[in-house]
Amino acid sequence: MRDQKIVLRKSQLVTAWTSFHCDNGHPGARVVELTLRQTYYCDSGTGLRTWLETKIKGCQPCQQKRGPPPRKAPPVGIKSTRPYERILLDHSSVGATDVMTGAT
Repeated sequence: MRDQKIVLRKSQLVTAWTSFHCDNGHPGARVVELTLRQTYYCDSGTGLRTWLETKIKGCQPCQQKRGPPPRKAPPVGIKSTRPYERILLDHSSVGATDVMTGAT
């Protein structure tokens, strides 16, 4: 039988997480989830992905390795010398309604 997997109960998740995350260089939630799902059959009610993301957000070495979020560039002022010298258009209005026709 090729696809035999060990059943992983919710109470055993901490041990499996420690084995696949902490002991293997602290990979991300997606990598740990894929590894666990390849090796184990996880109960459907465990909410594995959410649980792993929560655990990794609380993992001190992961947070230290991650570092602070990148700084956003400061806003740039647009200078003009007369009215209507520059007209700005928003090209990213996905799902917006056309003012003239009412079409989406």
